Amino acid sequence: MGNLSLETIDGNQANNYIDSNTADDQLDLAMTDSESITVTVANIDLTTGDAQAPTSQLYKALRNLFFILTGAMTGARSIIVPDNKKLYIVTHECTGGFTATVKTAGGTGIGLVNGETKILYCDGTNVRFVK
Repeated sequence: MGNLSLETIDGNQANNYIDSNTADDQLDLAMTDSESITVTVANIDLTTGDAQAPTSQLYKALRNLFFILTGAMTGARSIIVPDNKKLYIVTHECTGGFTATVKTAGGTGIGLVNGETKILYCDGTNVRFVK
């Protein structure tokens, strides 16, 4: 699987048109969809679960481009994204006056303060600000 963990199609696979439609839908979501994430008393880990299960955190991270952070933050928090190469647009709409840092589990990240929107890129190790 590639960076977005899209469904793949085996050349000899029965019903390959179904998998093609699924992969097309997943790519569409990854390029256009948004997700609201409530950030309050703990870091948010978007690396858990199955990349093909719509209720998992990993699925949300890979199938959305735009993330809106909401909630009443009680301290600085990290939003941990998978170390897949991917673009993210993140808006920090939380209250509390704390920084939300978008990062990978083992890499560096970019902080956002209340009211900021940033375009970010995960290079597979670190999250970087796109100028």
